[in-house]
Amino acid sequence: MTRSSGGLAHDFQNHVGGRDFFTAGDRVLVGVSGGLDSLVLLHLLRFSLEVPPLELIVGHFNHRMRPESDADALWVRGWAASWGLEFKLGRAEKGLSSEEGARDARYTFFERERKALEARWVLTAHHADDQAETILFRIVRGTGLRGLEGIPEQRAPGILRPLLPFTQNQLSEYADAVGIQPRVDSSNADPRFARNVVRNQILPLLESSVAPGARRSLLRLGRIAGREEAAWKSILEALVRDLVTEENETRIEIRRTAFLEHDEAVRARILRELAGRLGASLGEAGTRSALAFASA
Repeated sequence: MTRSSGGLAHDFQNHVGGRDFFTAGDRVLVGVSGGLDSLVLLHLLRFSLEVPPLELIVGHFNHRMRPESDADALWVRGWAASWGLEFKLGRAEKGLSSEEGARDARYTFFERERKALEARWVLTAHHADDQAETILFRIVRGTGLRGLEGIPEQRAPGILRPLLPFTQNQLSEYADAVGIQPRVDSSNADPRFARNVVRNQILPLLESSVAPGARRSLLRLGRIAGREEAAWKSILEALVRDLVTEENETRIEIRRTAFLEHDEAVRARILRELAGRLGASLGEAGTRSALAFASA
């Protein structure tokens, strides 16, 4: 193993080991598109001597968005077979045309297979550059503090993204060192997809003409937002506990007078927290309406 590959393997082990993501023998489903990122993740899990031995299963979802989608599935199946791993294939009933539709279909497949396999995790290969792109994308769409956190490392019911601390350059160096030749996805250059515009045009322009460290700054912003969100959650738990007088699956009652004593921004947070407990999500307009109703 070369120095480049050994460096990432060691850092990866330190990261997952420090977070206790895995124990020896865990069954995990690894989402593999055939691109560089997911193949590097699979290789780290399969061949790194410092990662606990896991029962790895390769999952691939054919979105049928491109003429070469069927060939992509065969390509990934071949990688799985060559590394002695079980392979699970999902396929859209008809070709998907949007990023959102593709993502929803893919995660539906992953969760169905995770349950069927009784796997501990579904692993995806999102990395630090994906995180920076996500934060920037959400900024221009007017996200709130929670959105600035970006992609969560873990998401219920069983999604884990262990490559989030690592950059695209680190993954590329590792791939070159161990001889991984990924499948090229032509749709990654398609400007019809907003994410590609952010990745291929806006962020490079920001780094070349506005802020050379734009990606690092966006990641720092995400970490700051994460700490602020954690602080809010610790405060909200106590606030809500003191306000709620009755709660069941369909109804929550609170002490209105005590609620109105709080600053409007705090009241908004409380309402969004209570709505979330009932399975609802309040956007900006919904929050304004709920505040007006509660205050009238």
